[in-house]
Parts: sequence; C-alpha cells; structure tokens
Amino acid sequence: MDRPEIICHMFESVDGKTEAALFKSGRASSARDHYGKIRESYQADASLYGTKTMAQSYASGYREKGEEEKASGSFEDFRAESDSDGFLVAFDPEGVILYGSGIIERSGRGRMQVIEILTENVSDAFLEELRRKGVSYLFAGKEKPDLPLAVKKLKEQFGIQKIVLGGGGVTNWSFLEEGLLDEISLVIAPTVDGQSGEVASFQTSPFSDRNGPADLSLISAEVLSGDTLWIRYRPGKIR
Repeated sequence: MDRPEIICHMFESVDGKTEAALFKSGRASSARDHYGKIRESYQADASLYGTKTMAQSYASGYREKGEEEKASGSFEDFRAESDSDGFLVAFDPEGVILYGSGIIERSGRGRMQVIEILTENVSDAFLEELRRKGVSYLFAGKEKPDLPLAVKKLKEQFGIQKIVLGGGGVTNWSFLEEGLLDEISLVIAPTVDGQSGEVASFQTSPFSDRNGPADLSLISAEVLSGDTLWIRYRPGKIR
C-alpha cells in the first residue's frame, strides 16, 4: 500500500455524541480508560485530528488571519528538524491553527512532532509562522483537500506506517469518503446526552461530494468493564 494504515478510533456516547457533557461523569471514566489503552495498543506512528480538535485540545487555539493575502510561492513541503517520539498530524486546510511550538508533549505519549496538512488556500504569513515555530507542513490540494495525496506524502516523507484518526466528525467523514479508512473503532460509554447540535463521529462538510450512507462490516464487538462497548468495523463504499 502506498499510504499508511488508517484506523478511526473514537470515544462516544450511546447516542453517538463525541462532546457530551456526560463524559465528565464518573460513569464514563472506565470507558475513557479503555479508549486510551486501546489507542496505545494500535502502536501507531501518528495521531491525526481535524482543525477544531487540534486547536482546542493540542495546539494554542486559533490564530487571527486578518487581511492576509494567499501564498504565492511554489508551495513546497517543509520538514522541521526535531527529536520526537511520534507524529501529531493536523488536518488544517485553511491554515487557522495557532501553535506555540512544533513539538507537543502529552503524558504517556511522549514528544510528538506536529505536521500540518494544508491546501494552497493559506497565506505566506502563516507558512512563515509555521517554519518559525518548527511546525512541518505538507501541501495536498489547491482549494479542496487532496487526502489521498496527503497520506501518501506522510508515508513517503516521514515514514509513517500507521495512523490513528481521532476526529472531529468532518475529518473522519472526509477520510471515509475517500476510501482511506481501514478500520473504525468505537468505544461507547454507557451514557446518553440527548441534546441537539452536539458533535457526532461522522459529519459531512462543504468539501463532501457524497453524503452516504456508508455500509460497514462488523469485525468484532466486546463488552469491557464498566459496561463499556468496543465495536470494530471494516468500512465499505459510500452509496
């Protein structure tokens, strides 16, 4: 395969929400632990997140773009020099994530080198900022992201063999739509939220050409401690 193996691994409620307030309850603590341990068991070279997840949970938020003009260069990829234990890949087509450094550390996950997946719809100022902070970046697409090209570059230029994809919903759907997911892993906490407007594991976006449904084939289903479910699927084609 000319791309890494990609596993979408998500933590959600029974009603499919990924940002439910109930996840903060003690009832979901066992499921959270299982989610982290299963992610580690995949032994992936890289974790990949969408713009919102990355900005809110790993980076320093969103940058102010102002009246920046689009980049006018040759759109060459950039690899920063770093000493890291793995990679943290951000799907950031518009170039809006703010970084303090090109290395992000998390307990149990070591030092992770940041790689941005960009389109050509970014500014020279943003690219200069990334280079200054030591953030690597890859171009994949002009206005619309070219994910097959992006993951091919991740393997060719960084030697990444396996990726755990962790959302958000738009990013997950984008990879599913392109036929790039080898497995969907869902860790389901014994909670329900019931609120409208909450984020789901898969959501279409303005970039989406196909809106489903996508049929899945069951790989396995396990009941874990704390009434947690771990369900694994093999994705099929979108109809």
